[in-house]
Amino acid sequence: MLELPDHLHAIVESAWRLGGDPELSRLRRWAHALAYGGHLMTKSRRYSTTFLKLRAARQTWRLEEAGLTPRDESAPKLRWSFEGVGYKCRIDAILAATAAENRRMARKVFYDADVEFLDAKALS
Repeated sequence: MLELPDHLHAIVESAWRLGGDPELSRLRRWAHALAYGGHLMTKSRRYSTTFLKLRAARQTWRLEEAGLTPRDESAPKLRWSFEGVGYKCRIDAILAATAAENRRMARKVFYDADVEFLDAKALS
């Protein structure tokens, strides 16, 4: 049994129970996070930091590691560029699809086994 306050325990338990419905099965994946599967990093402009500041700090650090400064004219110009869409060859697409299917099956086996474990635990 999870050691949580009653209210949080009820939320986790509800998420798990509702996740038994095939249309809501993803709730079980996020039950431990109170059924919230969203992005947890702040994107606020006022609270904590922003992605822009994090990117700038990371860029400065990388340039300093390379012995350059952000205003150094010899510094590489860091720009995004389009590389293409999709896989380069058919075998890459097949390998990616196979890996994705294997992962789906592993999750299904895990969740089915976990349900049996929880059901047996509830009966004792």
